[in-house]
Amino acid sequence: MRTLTVVDLLTGEPLPDANVYAEGMRYLGPTDSDGMFATAETGPLTVSHVGFERETVPAGTSDARVEMVSETLDEFTVTDTRTYAVAGGIALLLLLAYAFGDD
Repeated sequence: MRTLTVVDLLTGEPLPDANVYAEGMRYLGPTDSDGMFATAETGPLTVSHVGFERETVPAGTSDARVEMVSETLDEFTVTDTRTYAVAGGIALLLLLAYAFGDD
């Protein structure tokens, strides 16, 4: 059994809910509240978390501490799609292009 401990490189704090993938980006599951994840997979593993760079753990590594480096986003767009019932029909509202930048 392989065990991963996923932590923030800057703070050393565990990263709960980091996503762990096997080869071919097959989803294995999230880390627990202590940043821990155990698997029987023997190949390389990829770990990702929102706001952090993706990291790869080489095949054959049994117990690993994965130190995630945070990413800075200059700009991003939020898109929201909602469905509402209107007078017996369905209206689809698209809320698009909420852009956040350095302005």
